[in-house]
Amino acid sequence: DTDTYKFTKNPATVNGDSGSAVDAGAKDIHVDSGENTLNLNGGNTGVGVKAEGGKTADIKGNANITGKTGVVADGAGGITNVTAGAGGKAVRAGAGSSVSLQSGKLKGDVEADGGTVSLREAKTEGNVTAAAGGSINLTDGSVSGAATADNGTIETENTNVVNGASALNGGKLKLRNGKISG
Repeated sequence: DTDTYKFTKNPATVNGDSGSAVDAGAKDIHVDSGENTLNLNGGNTGVGVKAEGGKTADIKGNANITGKTGVVADGAGGITNVTAGAGGKAVRAGAGSSVSLQSGKLKGDVEADGGTVSLREAKTEGNVTAAAGGSINLTDGSVSGAATADNGTIETENTNVVNGASALNGGKLKLRNGKISG
């Protein structure tokens, strides 16, 4: 059983306050904002997107996911795909927030702008950037774009990065196994 939500306002905002902006706990959730920006805000104590109990959340659009924790997948739940609009960010972890995903596909850039992003067995179709003290940890996955640590930290293990990796403005790269091309 799946609940489907389509957002046409640009930008559209869903505030979860102390809960979740999107909660796939009772049913699978499909959210689509097309090329429009969709702000999924869990507030200072909540979660932007949550999937648990074997349910999945499928997010399509240029999503800005924020909250004390940006994305949570627990209890065999999963975030199967996050697809950004043209030139958009699939995942953004702002200051003090965190995003953790296992498996799935991210179409669009991944940015840790003062926050933390951990991806395991995820296929990222875009660039990854750690900025403003943010950090990204990539394990057993792939990145079709570039990895840039711009005053942030990127660590990879068993991950292939297609379009090169760079450290700028005091940024740090830690690469173990895997392949960097470009």
